[in-house]
Amino acid sequence: MSEKCRSTITQHSHISHCVFDSAWEATESYLLEKNPHVIAWVKNDHLGFEILYVFDGVIRKYTPDFLIRLDTVISVFR
Repeated sequence: MSEKCRSTITQHSHISHCVFDSAWEATESYLLEKNPHVIAWVKNDHLGFEILYVFDGVIRKYTPDFLIRLDTVISVFR
């Protein structure tokens, strides 16, 4: 059984296409492409980027859906 694959061609990502797992990801990708403050972005799919943090003495991992470079000094992880 095959699933329908939805993707779009990107202009601000070093990866030529973004494959969506949900309508939310499709919307977010569209907004990232259209936002004039976004210099570059990529979906964090099989890239292995994680943020380690400590909560209540336990080391945990956060995996953002997207990595985004803005035209500001600070990069934002979503």
